[in-house]
Amino acid sequence: MTVPGVSRTRRWRRLVIAAVAALLLAISAPAYLSYRLVSHVERVDGAFAGLTDRPAEKAPQALDILLTSADMVTLLHIDGDREGAALIWLPGGTDPDVGAVEGLTGIRIDHVAHIDWAAFRELESSADPFWPPFTEDGLTNPRILGACQQAYLKMLMDASLHQEMRTHPRMLYHFLDTISRHLTIDREWSDWDLARLVMSLRGMRSADIRYLTAPTGRRASALWKAVAHDRLGSLDLLRSPGHGSRGIEGRACPT
Repeated sequence: MTVPGVSRTRRWRRLVIAAVAALLLAISAPAYLSYRLVSHVERVDGAFAGLTDRPAEKAPQALDILLTSADMVTLLHIDGDREGAALIWLPGGTDPDVGAVEGLTGIRIDHVAHIDWAAFRELESSADPFWPPFTEDGLTNPRILGACQQAYLKMLMDASLHQEMRTHPRMLYHFLDTISRHLTIDREWSDWDLARLVMSLRGMRSADIRYLTAPTGRRASALWKAVAHDRLGSLDLLRSPGHGSRGIEGRACPT
């Protein structure tokens, strides 16, 4: 004979266990996928070897990453609150060495990353309709280099962070998997820390990313000071025409 009170207690217990299991799955599945994606990223040794008298870290929660590719040297700044980021193109001919970039900008570099353009060629050749056309001449031609790189990467981020993409997990996973297989980072950047960063950026949208070309003179000093203190949002030059902003549009590049 079943006692009604005991039966109800068991049902509630099963419901609670099921709810907790579902919650744990919802939390752990994205973390697991993030860890799986970053676990095959290549590492490079000695990125920070021999560096002395480095700039002080003024905004510990923010991240400043030296991001390079063929003919591209940029500083990727990720806001401490993870609600915005900026990709800043450094002047042509800048040495892609941590010490050189820290000396130029006064910014302490937290990590380094190198992306192979082959990742973008692979995305374009896939059947997914989101990715912009990859034109290697435009991305490596010194005459129009910065403009084309900025335009292409903005289109790429528009596609990868688009709301519709978020409703297609397979395509989003394919994008992240492709990028991670062509990415090299410093040995000090652990899989766990990289996975945590990926997780923390889930709410970011394309409109939250600024694309800038580093100015010169006093404007450069103002920019680097704002980056160092994680105060890019208040910088006047970001609202000035011709210096890059959240609203950069595509440029005329070879096709």
